[in-house]
Amino acid sequence: MIDHLKKIHKEIDEEEVKQIWEKGIFIFDSNVLLDLYRLPLEAKDDLISVFKNPNFNSRIWIGFQVALEFLNNRLNIIGEQKNMYSKVMNLTDEHICKITELNNAFHDEIKKLNLTQRHSIINPSEFINDTKLNKSVKAFKAFKKYLKESEAEHLDVNNIDSIKNTILDIFNNKIGLEFSKEEIEAINKEGEERYKNSIPPGYKDLKKEGSHYYKDLVFTRKFGDLYLWKEILKYAKDSGNEYIILVTGDVKEDWWEEKRGRKLGPRKELLNEIYSNCENLKRFHIYNTSTFLKFAKQELDDKIKETSIKETQNLIDENYRRYKNYDISEKYHLEINNIEKSIAKIIEQIRNNNLESEKVSKYRDYLYDTSDSNDDIRDYAHNLGYLEGELQEENEKLLQELKSLEIRKKRMHENFEIISKKYFEK
Repeated sequence: MIDHLKKIHKEIDEEEVKQIWEKGIFIFDSNVLLDLYRLPLEAKDDLISVFKNPNFNSRIWIGFQVALEFLNNRLNIIGEQKNMYSKVMNLTDEHICKITELNNAFHDEIKKLNLTQRHSIINPSEFINDTKLNKSVKAFKAFKKYLKESEAEHLDVNNIDSIKNTILDIFNNKIGLEFSKEEIEAINKEGEERYKNSIPPGYKDLKKEGSHYYKDLVFTRKFGDLYLWKEILKYAKDSGNEYIILVTGDVKEDWWEEKRGRKLGPRKELLNEIYSNCENLKRFHIYNTSTFLKFAKQELDDKIKETSIKETQNLIDENYRRYKNYDISEKYHLEINNIEKSIAKIIEQIRNNNLESEKVSKYRDYLYDTSDSNDDIRDYAHNLGYLEGELQEENEKLLQELKSLEIRKKRMHENFEIISKKYFEK
């Protein structure tokens, strides 16, 4: 047992890094392959060159789930890339118009000041004139021309997809087999329980909708990470390899052990599960794409450019920003929704108490007004007075609770605005 614990908590040293890169198997997630459509040309070429490296190519592998996601999602990425041209060109046109409008407005206001007659020194025409304005406008127009030329050359959804063909060629005979229908149903059932108890990986995808289809099989998208994990477990056991490395662009905490803002490696639950299933396995580890390229440069090919490592890190940072954007928004709206439900419940209770208090008051007054001097009636009326007081006292407590909730809601709005600036406005 102690050896199992030691394996889970063991840090990676330099010697083990050497062993990993000499004989380890590297498994790639679909987001790494899809990022090839987003990366600048040199970074894309560097990543592909690592895949093709003769000292490395025999030790790469992707799961069937990865191939399925890559092929099904690539057109969305291509479409996003093409759509960005239109957005940037529209923005460029807007700024050309704004420059012209602002320049005309400036000249109109300057003209009203009549500086040639009223001031001996100030002469704005030496600094701000049509020649200099035209230079600025020309720069934007040159940029727009570049965008049009670049768009014409950029991969489109109806073009032959050279990246897809390259990936399929590189990973030929290095792709896992699909699960059977019975295996998928069993994983789905297990996934429901795992996600309910936040057991990694994949539970952060709980709200994903839709499915991928292959033959008569249905792969539910929210269980995508769990399908991949099950494939990794099977591959690690069947291959008998001592070192398995997953390379992923996923930034969510259902894969990563994170402390003080730093990702330290796989979640301990993942290590426990894979080491329990694969006794021969000495190390399971996770790299993001940037870390993978950094070590590839160190251990495999020193020609990999530092800019490529930086570009892949930029994508990781953007993924993290988007994830935090979504995660913070989701938690915020969930909490706000709960607060608003509580507020509505309190308001309804106060309203009901007020209605009950009115009934009690009318009935008590009726009893007091009766000519009957029966002591029991007077006592009952007296008790109704107590009940009325209790309802008022309860309302006062409810109003205090309502006030606290309103303050909490306001603070949540303020905190959300502060935190959102950190992740949303970069």
